[in-house]
Amino acid sequence: MEWTYKINATSGPRVLMRIAQVFDQQMVLIRACHLLDSGNELNIAITVDIGAELARRIHAKLYKQLDLEHIDLVAGRLPHLQDDKVERPAIYEISSMNEEVRTREAE
Repeated sequence: MEWTYKINATSGPRVLMRIAQVFDQQMVLIRACHLLDSGNELNIAITVDIGAELARRIHAKLYKQLDLEHIDLVAGRLPHLQDDKVERPAIYEISSMNEEVRTREAE
């Protein structure tokens, strides 16, 4: 069954890596990941396809992470994560000379 974790976290280095590591330790493949950085806060939605018991176990393990403020576990996939609504990704380039970030559409 598909489960979605809705996570609110304090924005900081390696937050997403530590969240992904919890899933990796349980040998769970992340089917979808949506990340929105709004200044000091990260809103993350992660969808996986696992059993209910493992979903609750991962939910408990996520609460042990320091920077995570709130975690909801929802059965199914959130509407904004549906495969048919995926937009073309942007490619972010960092200029090493002036540290300016530029965005251009992926081709």
